[in-house]
Amino acid sequence: MVNRTRKGESEAPRFRSDRTIAINGRWFFQVRETMKPVGPFLTKGEALKNMTTYIGFMRAAVPFERAVKQLTFHDDAVA
Repeated sequence: MVNRTRKGESEAPRFRSDRTIAINGRWFFQVRETMKPVGPFLTKGEALKNMTTYIGFMRAAVPFERAVKQLTFHDDAVA
């Protein structure tokens, strides 16, 4: 079994979902701050890369609006 304990946690959570989702062939990631999908991105890998960038900004206490402006969206992504 994979150890899914985060740094500072004493035991693994009972449930942790994937933050990436596909909607009509476009990829998005979800964050607690907005509860809305962030995207679209062309691939799941691109969504994950941008999610990592976003999390880095959030850990540095960058406001959501500024963090989102640093992401690379693809409005022309097609299914």
